[in-house]
Amino acid sequence: MGHNASKFFSEPRSTAATQASSGTADSTMDIAESAPETGTEALRNIATYDLRLKNALKGSLLPMHTHFFVKNDANKSFVHALLEDNQAAFSNLTRNLDSDNDKHYEILKECLILAALLGSKKVLSKLKEFNITMDSEVLNMALWSGDFEGPELNYFLAEVAPTYNSIRHAILSANPQVLAQVFQAKPSLKANSELLGAVSGSAMSAADKTRMVELLQAHGLSTSSSQEKSALEHIEHEAEHKSSPFSLGR
Repeated sequence: MGHNASKFFSEPRSTAATQASSGTADSTMDIAESAPETGTEALRNIATYDLRLKNALKGSLLPMHTHFFVKNDANKSFVHALLEDNQAAFSNLTRNLDSDNDKHYEILKECLILAALLGSKKVLSKLKEFNITMDSEVLNMALWSGDFEGPELNYFLAEVAPTYNSIRHAILSANPQVLAQVFQAKPSLKANSELLGAVSGSAMSAADKTRMVELLQAHGLSTSSSQEKSALEHIEHEAEHKSSPFSLGR
């Protein structure tokens, strides 16, 4: 993945949680990530990320080949290690894998996509050893997760240039900082009124939705038409904690 990956992706989940500034995580996540990972707290942590994965499987944003990987019983051990962000277990599973082997490379690539989605930073630190190619699928999963900010997110953005589709994934992270960094990485990206639907449907606070709209307006979103004005009014008046079919269950 790159020689700087270990610097950014070797922290335990509890450390990563304390760095989040958006306030989008729910109380379940707060408990799961701040408590010691023993006994019932460890189970709560796994359940939280398991919910995120199940919600991702219900939608259309997770790559279809990753759907198949998760559903394949032969890959259960990999998926469980990713859900736990268990580097030791993942290291054991990959001990005999060689990225020069096409079949092995496919397994590692799917694990990279899922690690980005699940914010599995300790596993990501291990995956860097295999030199798996970063691409837009990995970047967009990292954006969607909302777990990566600052230097961590900039690592992905330095490896892969964001696209219009990346804007949508960043919006669905429910984290305005993620969207801001996407535009910082590629200022030429242009927003349009179609993205207002993603803002409206995303589960975030009214203040965060307002910030998202401001970022879109600063990068080309026009609000001159009656349809666009109506969409903005809808965002302003809808319930603050409305759920979304794309919510990852944070």
